[in-house]
Amino acid sequence: MILSRGAVATYAFTSAVRSEDISQYKNPSARLVGVSFITGPDGHPQGAYFFPGVTRIRGRRRISYAIIPNNGCLDTRYSLTMIFWVFPEAPGPLVHFNPKGWGVHLWITRLNQLYFRLMPRKRSGRRVKPLIGRGLKPRTWNYIAATYNHRTGLATLFINRYPVAQRNVGKFRNGLATNYPIIIGKRPGSRRVFRGRLACLQIFNVALTRPEIVALQKKCFRPS
Repeated sequence: MILSRGAVATYAFTSAVRSEDISQYKNPSARLVGVSFITGPDGHPQGAYFFPGVTRIRGRRRISYAIIPNNGCLDTRYSLTMIFWVFPEAPGPLVHFNPKGWGVHLWITRLNQLYFRLMPRKRSGRRVKPLIGRGLKPRTWNYIAATYNHRTGLATLFINRYPVAQRNVGKFRNGLATNYPIIIGKRPGSRRVFRGRLACLQIFNVALTRPEIVALQKKCFRPS
C-alpha cells in the first residue's frame, strides 16, 4: 500500500475519539480490555488511557491490553516511525507487532529503559541486535519516538525530543515484520505486563526527522 507522508494511523486514546483512528486512513478501532480514562499529557482529565496491568476481579486474574487490527495500512514494511506519550509505572510491551509471535516491537524493559527491536519479515536466520535507550523517567509523562530508515539502515530512539540511542542495523531485503496486528500492554508467553498511561500513538511509513517529531508533540492535545 503506497501512502503519503502523513501518519498511516493516529490513535489519540482520549475520550473525544476513544479507540478510533483519527488519521485520514481510518483504520479499524482498537479493541480495549481493562483500561480506563485518566489525565493525559495535556492535563485533560480524560486525555489518556490507563493500563492497570494485572488486576483481580472476583478472584480472576485480568490483564489490561489493547489490540489494533492491521488491515494493511499499519504494514509499514520498510521505513517506520512510532510516536507516543507514555507514563510508565511497570515495565512491559508498548507497541508489539504480532500478538502470537515476534514482529517489530518496542518495550519498556526497565522503568528507565526502552528496548526497540527490528524484526525481518521472513525468517532469515539473522539476529538483529536491539536498540536500548536509557533516560526514561518513571511515573511522569515521556514523549517517545522510534524510527528506522530502510535507505540508510539507521534506527534511532528518542526520549523527550532527544535521540538517546542510534545504530545502523542494516537493511531488510524482504522488509520488516509489520504485517500483523499490534498488541499493547502484554504479550502471550511473557510475564512482563505494562502498567501506566498511554496517549497519542502515531505511526508513519517514513523515518521522521527530529524537527518533525518535535512538531508532532501536541498532535492530540486538547484544552483542559
